[in-house]
Amino acid sequence: DAAAWTQQMNRFVPRVVCSYIGPDYEIQREFQKIDFAAWRTSNSPRHKPTFRQPLNVELVLEHENGGHCEEEFSKLLHFHCPLKVLVFYRWDYGTTENAMTDFANMLREFDIFHPRPPSEEYLFIVGEPNQPHFWRGKSLSGSPKLLIEL
Repeated sequence: DAAAWTQQMNRFVPRVVCSYIGPDYEIQREFQKIDFAAWRTSNSPRHKPTFRQPLNVELVLEHENGGHCEEEFSKLLHFHCPLKVLVFYRWDYGTTENAMTDFANMLREFDIFHPRPPSEEYLFIVGEPNQPHFWRGKSLSGSPKLLIEL
């Protein structure tokens, strides 16, 4: 069931993110309506994660278990940080390639109003049921490309 799967992902994703980015980061769930955000710890008086005001967000992640993952992607577009991650399943799109085309189009349209920095990266982790590798990773910085097969 979808609620149980989301709960499982809520336990799994922070552990994976923390193990990847390292011990000098903090991670918070439901940060400003983003499923997960991570930032480096800091001694600066302006670093106030308790008040949802970290100084340097490095990663934001959205997980969509149902349809309409473009809504989650739109949240990522509006957030300023170097790495944005979307975990989704290709239910709405038929193929991962269709989803990547739609996301690339959304990025181009967004760039008209709010150009993004060239260093910004997007990572898509796509669940593809009934495929040899259920999870695929894709990157979007310029054109989509297959990063990994898990």
